[in-house]
Amino acid sequence: VAAFGTIGSGAWYKDTGTSAGNIITGGTLDLTIDDNNGATVPMKMSADKLAPGEYRGAGVVTIKNIGNLPGKLSVNVLNIKNNENGVSAPEIAAGESPNNIVGDLGPMLSVIVKQNFAPYDSFQYMTGLSDGATLSTSTMTGSPQPILQPGESMQFQLNTQWNPTDHDNLAQGDSVNFDLQFVLDQIH
Repeated sequence: VAAFGTIGSGAWYKDTGTSAGNIITGGTLDLTIDDNNGATVPMKMSADKLAPGEYRGAGVVTIKNIGNLPGKLSVNVLNIKNNENGVSAPEIAAGESPNNIVGDLGPMLSVIVKQNFAPYDSFQYMTGLSDGATLSTSTMTGSPQPILQPGESMQFQLNTQWNPTDHDNLAQGDSVNFDLQFVLDQIH
């Protein structure tokens, strides 16, 4: 009877080992624009005295991934604001109200973002810079969405084009302000 009582006590061989000091760290996506790191950097695109039908280079930016994960790059045009800057006689002759306060230039323009220079690796036309609109691209025309590896940088040429219409006189002296947002998304 005593022998059977020992079997039921549950004493079995046992050994343990411990893996100590384990750590898991999240990766980083972090981009710079012309070596500026932060939410907002100085203006990078400017074109003055643009005429209907004109295509003009308006700036260059270098985007760099200073994080430790690769990311897909896209571009957004945000906070679009068309400014009238006063109504001129040619604008009134074209049908503009003398009391107009919203400019007409933005909807006539395209913003073109070109990766690198000739030959262009990829490019994106974004049109319709209307007040309050957001223009966005998830891919660059002509190639897959650019991928920035950790430590890699890409140069982009910023251009603008005035697409001529029958109503170009409405935009004389007008201007459009906007923000260019470069976005680096984790690769899934």
